[in-house]
Amino acid sequence: MRYDFSTATKLLEVCQELKQRYGTMTKLMAQSKGGSQLSARLQEIKHIGPVTARIFTQEVAPIWYGSPKSLLRVAEQKLQTRKTGAQ
Repeated sequence: MRYDFSTATKLLEVCQELKQRYGTMTKLMAQSKGGSQLSARLQEIKHIGPVTARIFTQEVAPIWYGSPKSLLRVAEQKLQTRKTGAQ
């Protein structure tokens, strides 16, 4: 995916702040007691508003009730799919 300079800069800032606050996304999820707390914590990060947080929490909901390792497993599967070009 290609992003313009402004969007790419914002994504980098979000990632840096997430890493600084929580270390990893898995740790953020493990520290959150549910979707609303996860959404609130995401919105504390600059450039993440209620709509972005809602979309993210909806996408992660099927994984949310599994272990944090479930999220990692799904991410690894998606990465492998992209590498192989499979759908």
